[in-house]
Amino acid sequence: MKMKITIILFISFFLQNCYLPYSNSKIFESFYVGNGRTNYFIKSLKFQGSGKSKILIDITLNMMKENQNAVTINLSIINDKEAIIADSIFISSDNELVALNGLHLLFLEKNKNQVLSRYTSKIDLQEAFKLFKNNKWNITIYSNGLKYIFKNTHKTMRKIEYLNEYLFIIL
Repeated sequence: MKMKITIILFISFFLQNCYLPYSNSKIFESFYVGNGRTNYFIKSLKFQGSGKSKILIDITLNMMKENQNAVTINLSIINDKEAIIADSIFISSDNELVALNGLHLLFLEKNKNQVLSRYTSKIDLQEAFKLFKNNKWNITIYSNGLKYIFKNTHKTMRKIEYLNEYLFIIL
C-alpha cells in the first residue's frame, strides 16, 4: 500500500512539473507569428513623474532579422488636468541615451481629473539591448519648452533586471 501511494505521489509530482508551464505572463509574453518570426511583448513598465503624473511603457520586440526597426515602444503619459503633448522623448539608462524618433501621437483622452496621451515610436533592436543592460531608466519629455522627467519605480527596476536576465540573454 505504501509503495502504491509513493508511486502515485511520484507520478503526480512528475506530471505537475511537466505540464505546468513556466509563465512570465506578468512581465512578458512570446508569440510565434510564423516564418521563423517570434514577437515578444513586454507588459507595462511604470515611471513616476512629479505629482501624480506617470508613464506606462509597453514594448514589442519583433525578432525578424530583416526588420531594422524591430522594437516598438508605446507610451501612455498620464497627467493631472492637462495633456503633455511631446515634442521629443528620450530614454536614458546608465550611459545610453535613446531618442524616440518618428514619434506618433495615437490619441488623447480625458478621464475625470487625468489626461492620457498615447504615443508610439520605433527603435533599433541594438538600442533596446543597450537599454536593458541597466535597470535605472529616466524618461525625459520636452513639451512646449518644458522638460518633464520620469523615473522608474523600484518594481520597474526589478522587472527590467528580470527581462535582462531571462529574455534578453536568450535573444
